[in-house]
Amino acid sequence: MKLATRLLIVKKQIAYAERFSRSIRQECLDWFAIFSEKQLRNILKSYMEYYNKYRPYQGIHSISEDRPPVASGKIMKMPIRFGLYHHYYRAS
Repeated sequence: MKLATRLLIVKKQIAYAERFSRSIRQECLDWFAIFSEKQLRNILKSYMEYYNKYRPYQGIHSISEDRPPVASGKIMKMPIRFGLYHHYYRAS
């Protein structure tokens, strides 16, 4: 691989990492007063679960492969991280 190609790949990876760290700070850490490493780990763990499972997915028609859409049913609300976020879904 040529050096220029490698540098472009690294630059793109840095941009993804910077955007992810900004998301964690703005969407999660700015909302809590953190007093211990254990508390920080718990907050980050729950945020990662939200980030990977429940936040809007940017796939085809905003549907992830592991979450097939449910066409009917009552819309339910699930609070995440003390109600900071909410996940809405249809009860099957």
